[in-house]
Amino acid sequence: MTISESFYTWLTADASVAALVGDRIYPQIIDPNEPTRPAITWEQALGEDIGILDGGQSDTRFAEFRVNCWAFTVKEAHDLADTLRTAWLAIDGTIGALQADRVSVEMIDDGPVDMTEPNRPLYRVILRLRIAYG
Repeated sequence: MTISESFYTWLTADASVAALVGDRIYPQIIDPNEPTRPAITWEQALGEDIGILDGGQSDTRFAEFRVNCWAFTVKEAHDLADTLRTAWLAIDGTIGALQADRVSVEMIDDGPVDMTEPNRPLYRVILRLRIAYG
């Protein structure tokens, strides 16, 4: 199982996140037929192996995920981001089928407002979730 598959498995299985978004978790873009919010989009933003100075290869790898928390109000977007952040930092050593060695939240940002529908703006909070895994 890849780190992206493990991340998605973890994300969709977390009860606190599911309580807010149900199954509205999408890779990269929101399903255009999905009118309900809040919702989450995500993508793997970084993946790297760790080299050892003697020329070998470490079993530890790093990945970073950019997660967008979308909602119809700023408060809902921040509540979703806070819930996701708390769940991420509470990982107990596994993510999907992989062993998590360390997790962190690298950045939290308010994203630009999506004004595709002028009468119903979408607010976004962006999280960067980083993991060391082996």
